[in-house]
Amino acid sequence: MKRNKIIFLILIASILAASLFLRLYMLDWETYGYGEVEIKEAAESYAKGNFVDNFYIFDTPPLSKYLFAAAAISGTSETGLRIVPLIFGMLTILATFLFARKLYGFNVGILSSALTGFSILSIQLSRYAQLETMLSFFFVAIAYFLWELLHENKKYTFLFLGASIGLAFATKFTSFIFLIAVLACAVYSRDIKASIRPNFALNINNKILKTIILAAIIFLAAWPFGFARLHTEANISVDYGTEVRTQQVNADIPIMLLSFSRRVFTSVGDSVEGMLSVPVLNYFLLYIVKESLLLIPLIAAGIYFIIRKPLKPDAMILIFLATFFVLLSFQRTSISYRHVVPAVPFLSIVASRWVVHAKRQWVLIAAISAILFAQAWLAAPSYALYFNPLKDTLGIPDSEFRFNEGMKETIAYLKGNCSKTYASDYYRVLAEPYYDQIYSTPPAQCVVKGNINDRFDVDTYIRDNNCGLSKTISKNSVKLIEIYKC
Repeated sequence: MKRNKIIFLILIASILAASLFLRLYMLDWETYGYGEVEIKEAAESYAKGNFVDNFYIFDTPPLSKYLFAAAAISGTSETGLRIVPLIFGMLTILATFLFARKLYGFNVGILSSALTGFSILSIQLSRYAQLETMLSFFFVAIAYFLWELLHENKKYTFLFLGASIGLAFATKFTSFIFLIAVLACAVYSRDIKASIRPNFALNINNKILKTIILAAIIFLAAWPFGFARLHTEANISVDYGTEVRTQQVNADIPIMLLSFSRRVFTSVGDSVEGMLSVPVLNYFLLYIVKESLLLIPLIAAGIYFIIRKPLKPDAMILIFLATFFVLLSFQRTSISYRHVVPAVPFLSIVASRWVVHAKRQWVLIAAISAILFAQAWLAAPSYALYFNPLKDTLGIPDSEFRFNEGMKETIAYLKGNCSKTYASDYYRVLAEPYYDQIYSTPPAQCVVKGNINDRFDVDTYIRDNNCGLSKTISKNSVKLIEIYKC
């Protein structure tokens, strides 16, 4: 028994150490990305005590801003902010191991944690100051404690489950998906059931009810200023088909309600075509093209054994994944692989499920882990530029503006060669923390032309002002930015 414990400690420590190395390596490789600039501004505002009149990431609850504010107090470097998602990324790996081990045993736990630790998506978003690794950790924690509540009947588990749900809600409104997954599992296990004969009746396990109440209390406690009111004026126009009706809003509205409303209205716009317009398939494809091709046969093998040799925990994993991808499909604006990150641990568990029935498990686990680590290392540090060959084969477009890749070299060139620069709002926001002579209005000595999603008519300006190409910024054979002099 003592020997097994030593082996266990060596294995999990090796995975955690390798995962930490991938996440820490050149953590300051690039300047702030667009989303990081918003996080930085919000964090600095919170650090000054401004919790109400705070515009940046307004449609997001405050928990992440508290944590980033604490990081901002200790230092405002890129590394300082990126430590927060890195920590949650590491916690997610450990939580994935504990959860998978509880459900399927030690070997599945080891492989699941390795797949999560060496996941390109998980690594990339652990190195970028955003909220996805926080959500990923809470999603796994919620599933872990829900299993204990429903199947192990531990006395105080509802406290941990309620706290996990409440903190997830206090991180981002999309955590509503996690609550629906919990309720779906409770319905499946008949801890929530309804009948209509002879009279309508709804029966809810008392611990489930206490969990929901506790989650609501924690969410509200984390956002005490959410009831502060901001004056709001808006015109709402609705096309009923036969007529258009307009309603004017002029009122003082609680921040919590304004924030939630803005998140809803900015998420439902349909801005994509082709395969990414297909619900559920869209986000799953984004996951597939960002990860190693090795994940495809592993997931297929996992699904095969779930169908042919089902085990009791399979239902929970499938319910959580189905709920996540179905409800995430309502996120129609700015569809991005970034939104899939919370599901990575569950997909890793599915991809490890075959291990329960395999022979020579340790040889296979070691080989798979080594291959995935090597691929992740070769993609470092510019994980935003990594896609497997299926991306082009399936015609999946770029997303997230390739984050901040190429901006450090761009800013260095602008500082040394341009007294004034014209760029779109996107690139202006990226450059402003480092270079203040950049504007969204002409004229200027230099012009920045981004590789994708540049929303101003740069080509016309370049042609009309006889601008010539002065510098091309590329990484990994990918052209990112062109700088023209006029």
